[in-house]
Amino acid sequence: MLNMSSCNVSEFPYSLRTLGNLASLDLSHNQIKGTVPEWLSNVGKDSLYLLDLSHNLLTNIVQIPWKNILILDLRSNLLQGPLPIPPLNTTVFSISNNQLTGEIPSLICNMSSLQVLDLSKNRFHGTLPPCIGNLQKNSTFAEENSNSLRLLNLDGNQLEGSLPQTLLNCKSLQVLDLGNNQINDTLPYWLESLPILQVLILKSNKFHGSIPNPKVSLPFQKFRIVDLS
Repeated sequence: MLNMSSCNVSEFPYSLRTLGNLASLDLSHNQIKGTVPEWLSNVGKDSLYLLDLSHNLLTNIVQIPWKNILILDLRSNLLQGPLPIPPLNTTVFSISNNQLTGEIPSLICNMSSLQVLDLSKNRFHGTLPPCIGNLQKNSTFAEENSNSLRLLNLDGNQLEGSLPQTLLNCKSLQVLDLGNNQINDTLPYWLESLPILQVLILKSNKFHGSIPNPKVSLPFQKFRIVDLS
């Protein structure tokens, strides 16, 4: 484990090249600029489970090769281009507050262990992939149509179209933030079926229609925050 957060570092330390078995690397809150170097892929290539490069000045990451990475934090950089897809067993992926563009690729739906997905404050456009609710566990003992997604934050992009009703498969979803996009759909009253949803942010979109009578006996029973403004 190596923690160099807030150390006023301006480039990736050369000494990292010798740490082939590193498990956790935190270089957040520094001044590291430019592209993530290819040699970094050999640092903890088979052992790294946590990588935090958030709050730097990075502009590009060519690949995410750490096959056992579980927690990947790239938020608050200057990353450009399409969304990079981390290894399939990643559980926490935050790449918010960057300059990423293009559509959210359906490849994201192959990440069956994902619990936290934060793509907020980028420049993604197009529709939300219909498969987003099908992040199913690849396990013989997994509940049918189950997934682990707990937080989905897409606030502050340019997404449009309608919401995929596959989100109903996200029975563990607690936070859904779709605010500040261009989504044009009727109010998704069907989200009432999500048993532990606590935060629902739909503000500053193009949702329309009225709120119908509930179809379940105790709709939105876990709600703490809802914003439809």
